[in-house]
Amino acid sequence: MNNEPTLGLVRAAIASANCGATLDYFRENAYTHGPLRSRFALLAAGLADSDSGFREEAVSLVGEVNGIYHTRYSVAHLSTIVDAAVSRLRQADWLAKAPPALLSCGVSERSTVAQVYMDILRSVVRCGGKNPWSLLTKWLHLLYPDTYVIYDQNASASIKRWSDVVNANLSESALDRLQFDTENRRWNGSYELTWYVGLLKFYQECWDVSVANGLDGDLVRAADSIQVILRRVPSSNHCRITVVDVVDCHLWRCNGDGRKLGLY
Repeated sequence: MNNEPTLGLVRAAIASANCGATLDYFRENAYTHGPLRSRFALLAAGLADSDSGFREEAVSLVGEVNGIYHTRYSVAHLSTIVDAAVSRLRQADWLAKAPPALLSCGVSERSTVAQVYMDILRSVVRCGGKNPWSLLTKWLHLLYPDTYVIYDQNASASIKRWSDVVNANLSESALDRLQFDTENRRWNGSYELTWYVGLLKFYQECWDVSVANGLDGDLVRAADSIQVILRRVPSSNHCRITVVDVVDCHLWRCNGDGRKLGLY
């Protein structure tokens, strides 16, 4: 794999967070993201202590995320998402202890992260809801910002553009390339882990390249600086911004534009 485009993307993401579109986005939306992310941090802590008393807040938060991000999911099934998620997270023993951090986890743990997500999707469908493809990733990311990454169409377009550049020598049907086409969510007519694992692998690739080129500290500092800004907003003391957020916002803002992404 050609790492130069990934290195360019990482550098562009850092620049965007320090003095560009990512920084502008979080500044403009500080009074939304600060309190929202702080409530999610408190929810995660509450679920770890005793999940029984936090269902109402969890349902409230998934409703707010549905509205803020315009995911247009049926309000009637929002509680179904929460119940399915809390049940599966409890089964994984991730309520009492934090799930694996994506940027430092191995292949097996990464597969488990994807499997838990897919299991929740299946559970929601069995209960009569439609697949909350994007909404569930947003809720899980805000709950566990070091573990889950967000799926949406803009980010998907950016990751596909990245893959088309770094894997240009491969056939479009090659799995090493196709796995990053995250719009291809159904494989052989059934749900598979491959597409969400592809998302997770992309973020790990970005992190590995940043470490290899001495940019990991810059990514962390960029995330920390935005977190400081958000925590100045009332009711935002527990707000979290991570490296995943820095990369995600860059992907979302660029919406598949290779030059803005920093690929060339």
